[in-house]
Amino acid sequence: MMVAMGIGRFAFTPILPLMQRDLGISHGMAGWVASLNYAGYLAGALLCAVWPRVLRSRCVNVSALVASIVTTLLMGATQSPAGWGVLRLMAAVIHSLWEKGDRNPLILPSTIPIDDGRVQSELTRYLSDNWAPIIEKDVDGPGSLPLKIDSEVPNLGKLHATRRVARTIYLGSAPTTDAAHRGLEDRRVKLGCVMPGESPAVFGDALRRLAAAATYLYQDGPRAWYATQPTVTKLAEDRAEQLRRDPDKAANELDARLRAD
Repeated sequence: MMVAMGIGRFAFTPILPLMQRDLGISHGMAGWVASLNYAGYLAGALLCAVWPRVLRSRCVNVSALVASIVTTLLMGATQSPAGWGVLRLMAAVIHSLWEKGDRNPLILPSTIPIDDGRVQSELTRYLSDNWAPIIEKDVDGPGSLPLKIDSEVPNLGKLHATRRVARTIYLGSAPTTDAAHRGLEDRRVKLGCVMPGESPAVFGDALRRLAAAATYLYQDGPRAWYATQPTVTKLAEDRAEQLRRDPDKAANELDARLRAD
């Protein structure tokens, strides 16, 4: 309690003006740092509200205490606000993976739990609001396309291959949507997914299936990336499906245009 509330909370208020003075932090950036700090308290409070046994778990409390000490110490190792944001993200990712009992030997882009609200908040904090529905639909939402493909194809589902591919592409492309060379090459997608003992071909198959059905996933040769606008192909397919469901509407439209000409 002394460490969590003393260092993690009450010490922050008197330290913040000193950080502004010595590091030249603006009021706006100070507000972001404070918001990140208090968002952690809110996430913890909500977690304990929906999962009360966390409060009674000695292991959880000790791990959280250690994480608080380590991340607080690391905050002093950098003067970059971006570095502070990375530390917050690292803490959220590690805590989420620990909660889920993740036993993977490596933390790869494909294992980042984007479906966790705390992690997703840190990842999208500096992106436009347009990314939230894209994640929900095409990356890692509870009813997302990758989960659907994995559930329909057992060879992919046993490795969660499509979900891991989607996570990797999102993490590699969302921050660089305006870059000259957007996205990731397929070999880098596989590099971000494959664990020791797994076949890269499985993730290549997952990428092909995902690209064929996703609304916001683009491909140009070997490169793939997510964008905030749906692909032209997907828009055309959706429009064609609407016309197939109502063929009389298409016939009436054609008749009206022919008569007008």
